[in-house]
Amino acid sequence: MRNQKSNKLWLGILGGAVAGIAISLLDKNTRNSVMTGSKSMMTNAKSMAKNPDDIVGSLKEMSSKLRTSIEQISEDVAFISSKVDEMKEVPPQVAGVIKETKEVVVDKHTNKNENEQTSTNKNATSTSIQ
Repeated sequence: MRNQKSNKLWLGILGGAVAGIAISLLDKNTRNSVMTGSKSMMTNAKSMAKNPDDIVGSLKEMSSKLRTSIEQISEDVAFISSKVDEMKEVPPQVAGVIKETKEVVVDKHTNKNENEQTSTNKNATSTSIQ
């Protein structure tokens, strides 16, 4: 039962396609366009049949170009990936440099304050002794 419905569907589709083609070919411009396209297709098919080596050569050339493009894209992606990795490493390095700079500045500031306090204490001691 299902098989008959499927067959009727395909027959209906095929009948509609044939009717559509027939109706569209009633127009002279459409007929000319179809004839020109068909002749061109037949000429191309005959030339391909006579010169299969040309087709193989063209396919090899396109394959080579595609392979080269893929290799170039792969190299570009690898380069970008390495730059991204470098960018990921830069912040820790920068943070380390900033931390070292901070420690040096804090040490200098701390030493300066200690020197000032020692100097102040010496002045206070010498003032009180006099």
